[in-house]
Amino acid sequence: MKTIRKLSAIVALILFAGCGTGTDSMSPASVGSTDASFSSAMVVKDSEGYQPQGAEIANAINDAGTKMRELAKQYHAGDITAEDLSKEADKIVAEHTQNPIVRTVIPQLVSHAALSALLESENLEAIKPQIAYHTQALVETNSPHAEEVARALEVLDGYWTSEKVGDVANKAVDNAEYYLGRPAHKMDQASKNQPDNEIPLEELQDNRSRAKADIGSGIKQLEAMIGR
Repeated sequence: MKTIRKLSAIVALILFAGCGTGTDSMSPASVGSTDASFSSAMVVKDSEGYQPQGAEIANAINDAGTKMRELAKQYHAGDITAEDLSKEADKIVAEHTQNPIVRTVIPQLVSHAALSALLESENLEAIKPQIAYHTQALVETNSPHAEEVARALEVLDGYWTSEKVGDVANKAVDNAEYYLGRPAHKMDQASKNQPDNEIPLEELQDNRSRAKADIGSGIKQLEAMIGR
């Protein structure tokens, strides 16, 4: 359970610290002031006045993350196909539709987990449709994970047109650069305010530094690909 909570906090670190472009649903202009603390009430309301709670978001991330890890495990064991993985991943996304924040967070988390699992396959040629599907989904959810997108685009070269690859690469760079330019929001303060937090502030900061380094590396790969 502690491992699941730890992973969830790290996921939230990226997702809530800024994971899209200026027009995405997690941007400051669209969301407003958001407290990423799992024990605090989220101030965001949807059009019907629904106000999600921090614990609800944490539980949704835990649930989706746990299910995606199990799917990845089954996939690597050969118990399910790439097509099965994608279908089950879509079901996980569909389970979380009420919460306006989770509607943005969960698709990104699921797409990232699915794509990461697929890219570890031995026969990438046979699963290009699924790789393309989750790459597109990852970029459309404004994910900053440029490194996974860069790896996927290398596989999809020829499957997608050069124009399509360029468009996706440019969007992925924009997403990643937007994330790197965002402040850490309130995750650090949330950790300071919760002395019993299982994730020490220093560890959160280390995780953020590693994530930024990976994202920066991915940006360089994408820029080389599109000649920026």
